[in-house]
Amino acid sequence: VLLCEAGLPSRRRLAGELMHPPAARALDDLGLLEPLEKAGAVASRGFAVFRSAQDSGTKLSYAEIPGGRPSGLAIEHHSMTQTLLDAVAEQPGVWVWQNARVIRAQLGGRSTVTVRRSDGSVEVAAGLVVSAEGRSSKLREQAGMTCDRGEPFVMMGWRVPGGRLPLPGYGHVFIGARTPTLAYTMAEDVVRIMFELEPGQDEVPRAALEALPQPFRGDVERAMRSSAAQLAKVFSLKPVQASCDRLAVVGDAGGCAHPLTASGISFCVRDAVSLALAVARYPGDSEAALAHYYGERSGPLRARMTLGEALFEVFTSDTAEAR
Repeated sequence: VLLCEAGLPSRRRLAGELMHPPAARALDDLGLLEPLEKAGAVASRGFAVFRSAQDSGTKLSYAEIPGGRPSGLAIEHHSMTQTLLDAVAEQPGVWVWQNARVIRAQLGGRSTVTVRRSDGSVEVAAGLVVSAEGRSSKLREQAGMTCDRGEPFVMMGWRVPGGRLPLPGYGHVFIGARTPTLAYTMAEDVVRIMFELEPGQDEVPRAALEALPQPFRGDVERAMRSSAAQLAKVFSLKPVQASCDRLAVVGDAGGCAHPLTASGISFCVRDAVSLALAVARYPGDSEAALAHYYGERSGPLRARMTLGEALFEVFTSDTAEAR
């Protein structure tokens, strides 16, 4: 396996940091959970929803799921990515090229990819090509896999040192404003908060801050005054042509939902494990392996997309049904 990493995301850019329990369990099975824990990952026991600054919260604990792992984890994205790259590079049969970008792929038969590195470009033959490029996957576009793209919006976030969340160890969803706010512990004594901005907004609306309970609101306001925001431009992606017999797409490259579900990294881990199982099931037959893989991921992807839309509608609507 050759893994080409074009470059770690900027620390000023928001990206996924939460993993639900199935992803943590899968990484544990692969021997990749312990490195994350040593790098400072913290346990996440579930979520809690707060309807106002005065609400005591509704807990949604992972421990309620029969037979499930009782906790997921959270870690700052840059640390997560670098830690996993370092750990994977130590696995037998795996090569990691850092600062290496795949600029084109010739798909069909035994495929080849062109990789641009600091010492020039190189052609690499590949029995299987996998795009883990995120929403804006260039290889997906080259392969002609089409997607419906939702309206983009901006997420604005801060690190909040010493943030006093009402329920430590849980992800928090605050829904008292027009858009939901997500907060969770991302490191020892550090909380991440993320606000969703409406079209035309360039700063956090006062109503979103007023939906936060004290003393956490004061902690957030201090962080906003003392540090720059981290930003992410986000949009949903629904596959129209969901499969290709020459290319595997994993994670957000193959469809993504509203960040309120915090499901991006968990779904990417699921895709990687599912793809590996499909390749093992059909050794030497990438066409059959990919057909099986895309069939296995289609149902969970629909569930993810539908749940993301439903959660957002329920959490932001003021109808009797939503209440």
